[in-house]
Amino acid sequence: MSQASQLGTRSYLIEMYGSMQEYVSQNQSDNNVSESSDPIDRKVAEEREAVVKDLLRALRSISRVNMEPSSESFVSNPSFFLSY
Repeated sequence: MSQASQLGTRSYLIEMYGSMQEYVSQNQSDNNVSESSDPIDRKVAEEREAVVKDLLRALRSISRVNMEPSSESFVSNPSFFLSY
């Protein structure tokens, strides 16, 4: 499996987990455990950060000749992605 395919799969799984967690928290009336205390949630948050960093690394590895004119700003300003 290529690295780009793995990155896409990891990103998809993280987003699906986030969507399911959001659904569960909206439909669960008796939530006594805070979200930050769940070790799985912490691991997912760490993986989300790793996916963003890997995506930035992949974007930096693409030659500027092969990029569209406006894509340079994504590579030059990594804090743009981390602000969301």
